[in-house]
Amino acid sequence: RVFDVATSATADSVRVDPATCEADRRGASELCTVWQDPEWDPSLRAFYYVRLLENPTCRWSTRVCREHGVDPLSSACAAEAARAGESWRDCCLDTSGDGFAEATVRERAWSSPVWVRPDGISSVEGSIDAARGEAGLAIAIGALPGALAPPVAPLRLRASDARDLLSLDVPPGAWVEEAIGPGGRRWRAATDAAEFSIESAADGSAVLRVDGRGLPVPGTDGVDHAVRLSLESGVYRAAHERRWRVDGARLSPRGS
Repeated sequence: RVFDVATSATADSVRVDPATCEADRRGASELCTVWQDPEWDPSLRAFYYVRLLENPTCRWSTRVCREHGVDPLSSACAAEAARAGESWRDCCLDTSGDGFAEATVRERAWSSPVWVRPDGISSVEGSIDAARGEAGLAIAIGALPGALAPPVAPLRLRASDARDLLSLDVPPGAWVEEAIGPGGRRWRAATDAAEFSIESAADGSAVLRVDGRGLPVPGTDGVDHAVRLSLESGVYRAAHERRWRVDGARLSPRGS
């Protein structure tokens, strides 16, 4: 679906000036608004991007034709094309003869998309400590997928910048289930490298907790930088990439 979220007051009345090939009036110098999706469904995957439409101007082909004495905006276009020669005949095409032949165009720009994934990683808290070789992370998942309740395939957790900071694997048969609170469940697993737990809440959200000791974590470079954390098990894939802050040998997320 396409929604108009901010519009210049002149958006529907701007026309191309046939003498200059430019818009006959200015649009908004900037547009600012807050928008909420009226069809929002938190259970669905979605993506959003912003598209900006400029005031209409002459199409590049119209400018080329005009430079050679054939004006697609003129009622005399056919006569001008006949004088200019056979190769300029198409200057006079319009949408009645060619669905793509527009004498004017509205240029557009668009933003990078924002992806909404209910079962994705919503936030990461904790830290990775190179000096101690330790990792303590709480990875929040918006909606617990069946592939993680419990993992029926090997669970792989990776954290990396230009290097691999953390690489942990859990075999599928290592998980033990526990009941917690009303409507909640917890699965625990342990390997030689770390202890893991997946806790689900009554609202369907979940948290994966990781507590590792004696890990071969490389040292930091002393500068805050982006860290990518990825999680996969079977068909489930999720990633979370944010700037992490450096405190000595310790790396921790700058919020979610």
